[in-house]
Amino acid sequence: MATQTQTHILLILFFLTTAISADDSRFHNFFPRYRKQLIATRDGVCGSLFATKERGVVYTSTGESVCSALLDCMLDNTTESIKGDFASGVIALGLMPTILVYLGSTTAESALLARRRPLLAFLIAAGAPSVSPLRSFEYTDPVAQLEERGSLVEETKISALRGAVVTAGEYVVVLGAVANVYLACYYTGSWAVNTISCSDMYYTAIWASLAPILHVLGMLALRSKVMTVPRESRGSETWAWEVRQWLRYEMTPCVAQDKLVLQSKQDTFPFILVSWIGSILTVAHILYGVVAFSSLQFLGKSRDFAN
Repeated sequence: MATQTQTHILLILFFLTTAISADDSRFHNFFPRYRKQLIATRDGVCGSLFATKERGVVYTSTGESVCSALLDCMLDNTTESIKGDFASGVIALGLMPTILVYLGSTTAESALLARRRPLLAFLIAAGAPSVSPLRSFEYTDPVAQLEERGSLVEETKISALRGAVVTAGEYVVVLGAVANVYLACYYTGSWAVNTISCSDMYYTAIWASLAPILHVLGMLALRSKVMTVPRESRGSETWAWEVRQWLRYEMTPCVAQDKLVLQSKQDTFPFILVSWIGSILTVAHILYGVVAFSSLQFLGKSRDFAN
């Protein structure tokens, strides 16, 4: 479990560092639908402000942010029909984090998968950066879920080649999902402008990077909620053995792995605390996403959403 937690923490730090250190290319390019009009406005009536920003000047002589002044200038010289399309796109984007919670996996599901395949569980969480909110002090009993679905899934013996193909396919899909999410966050940060903080471009990428943290909290809650039977004691097992076991489980489809028996424990203070923190942070994460995405400008609803 310690190896799993350390792996998740390192990956989260990697995603956060990548998001914050992204190059600032705002106002250099725009989404396709209104790209020509926006570039013409930027280089025409707002050309002096854009040149000032390119020289690295942060504030104008009146103390106003150059970035904000350039944004205001471009919006003031944009037609009302185009700004109306921007507004409809903002509404759709603002609703997106709330809508996605119905499509993503719950923290309990991710925690169960992380019990055997922590890297795959983390990549799934990173590729679907949404978490279903839970009410405070409420946490799904994973053992009860397994008992309900036990009759639907049976342990299966598959060949090593078939298992390798299945595992490779799983990682191709989830890595594609992760790449799609972070490319979308990069383009919304560099091709659009956030009205909350015009000088920053990484709000959407941080929103995507924070979601796996909530799933790690779910994994910690599961650790406090259930125990493995009969192999709970691992005192004689070395760190190298743990790594070999992790690699073996990670590269093998769950349906072909050895049976893992979980037993529920009584609710403890650590479980109540972690699950409560997780439920609060999940709501905060959704709210942060709504604010971050509903503040974007220069993104039209129709063609831009398809790119």
